Amino acid sequence: PAADWKFPDGKQSVDVPFELANGHMYVQVRIDGKGSFRMLFDTGGVNVIVPEVAQSLGLKPEGVLPGTGAGEAKEDVGLVKVSSLEIGGIKLNDPLFAVVALRNYAWRVEGMELDGLVGYELLKQFPARIDYEARRVTFYQPESFRYAGTGTRLPFRFKNHVPQVDGSIDGIPGAFDLDTDARTSLTLAGPFWKIHEMDAKYDAK
Repeated sequence: PAADWKFPDGKQSVDVPFELANGHMYVQVRIDGKGSFRMLFDTGGVNVIVPEVAQSLGLKPEGVLPGTGAGEAKEDVGLVKVSSLEIGGIKLNDPLFAVVALRNYAWRVEGMELDGLVGYELLKQFPARIDYEARRVTFYQPESFRYAGTGTRLPFRFKNHVPQVDGSIDGIPGAFDLDTDARTSLTLAGPFWKIHEMDAKYDAK
């Protein structure tokens, strides 16, 4: 399909600064030419805005879908289509957003203002480099990107919207999600650590 985005004229890459707080990345974006809005940058996160932002943009959510996250809580969400999403001069046309009430959670857990989430929809379009030390994420023109460096290439697949790689812990193979929305360096799923008795091995509290 034809590209539904536009890179800044004459640029092959764009650097976007991010805040790092509580292990989470936050970027500034513009929606329909307005903003900026603080968004959690989540590799596995579809586009989300909070109801307050939708109302300020004159957007009325349509439909009802069940929404879930990492925990057990569930909440119905609506959908809105905006004209544009801009980040660092990159412009995505006609993106779809889910409308989810996240602000109370953000204040209670993060202690900061949150206007929504972005991540997956950007990363499926553009090669990207995340530099935590410099606190910058760099997006590259797909057709001009050529990797050069000492990094190790890993094949990955998408589990829903989350990139996932094969790996191992203590020699035990498993499938591991790569998620910038995770605070921890490593999180083990319950069935995995139980069957391998890792709670006893590491005297987990």
